[in-house]
This record gives sequence, structure tokens and C-alpha cells, in this order.
Amino acid sequence: VVIRRTIDPSRAPILQELLEAMEADRDLTGVKERTEANVAAVEVLDAPSSDYRRDFRRLMRYSGYGGLSIEAVKDRLNPMWVPSQDALIHEYYTPTRLALEIARAIRPWVSALPHRPDGFISGLEPSAGIGRLLNAASTPGFEQVRWTAVESSVVSATILQTMRPDISISVSSFEEWINLYEETVAGQLCLVLFNPPYGERGA
Repeated sequence: VVIRRTIDPSRAPILQELLEAMEADRDLTGVKERTEANVAAVEVLDAPSSDYRRDFRRLMRYSGYGGLSIEAVKDRLNPMWVPSQDALIHEYYTPTRLALEIARAIRPWVSALPHRPDGFISGLEPSAGIGRLLNAASTPGFEQVRWTAVESSVVSATILQTMRPDISISVSSFEEWINLYEETVAGQLCLVLFNPPYGERGA
């Protein structure tokens, strides 16, 4: 499944403002606050408000279910947004502070990367989660990068697409994605940015 949407130009300044505000937000760490933030984030998917800034911040605080209980909140979630049991082991998103620091470290080299004929740089995030690395690498200095994201969790991919309608997102494992698109992207990707997933990965 490939989710493709075009960003509403009127939202671009708001998106930029929110991405820059990442630095001011702290990642949640407690079990209770993470659980409540996760429930609040998926509520946005079912009933987005007219306040884009508020919704964006709620979505950005989704932290996955690594180390949490899915059973404790199952009855509060739309069945569509109940994560698989694998989430208890594998969902860990790069901390925002670390994502911003990685972006700061690579920013000076971005303009020197090979460009496509249209002037843009092709970037790939093969295990995107909710996009913490993508958001950090969409701050000033990364304007030339056009991102493609791959994420196997339907919940995480939908949260990311809701926050970032400007990005092409494939809901699959990277292995499945590269089997389909290897000929298209071979020799074309100039920036690959990710926190690699661990554990058994499937075919």
C-alpha cells in the first residue's frame, strides 16, 4: 500500500513552525503519560479537529507500545488502531533530541549531495515510525530533500501521513518495498536516514 497525498500549500508555514518547535517539546517517558498520549493521538485519526497545531502536537507525542500494555487500552481504541503484539517488543522511536542532533550533524553536507535533474535530492527513511527523524530532517537546511518513507505499522504510518501529507509513504516492511521498487530507486537515492529495526524481519 502506498499512501500519496499533496500538501496543502497553506499548511506549509504551519508545518515548518511545528517542526522547528520540536526542540521545545519533551518526549514522554512514564508509562501512564505515554499510554494516555498514545490514546489521544489515535483519537485524532478518528476525529481530527479544526486546530491543526493542536492535532499535530498530539500526533507527535505518540510513542508506540514498546514497554506498555496493549490490553490496558484495547477497549478504548478503534479496532483499526490496535497495534499488533509485536509492538510491545519492537516499537521504540528515536528520541526527538537525538533526531534533531542527527539532523544538525548532517545538515552541512546536504547541499553537496547529488541532485536529481529537477534539482531535488531523493531521500529514504526505510523504518519511519511516526517520523521523528523525518521531521528533524525537514527543518531549515533540508528544503531540497524529497522524502519517501517505509513503515510496516499501519498505525504509525497513518499517524505519519496525517502529520506529513507531503511525503510518499509505503505501508510495508522495507524488504517488501525494496523487492517492488529496487529497479526504480537503484542509483537514485542520495540520503538514507534511519534508526535500523532489529529482530526477525520476515521475507
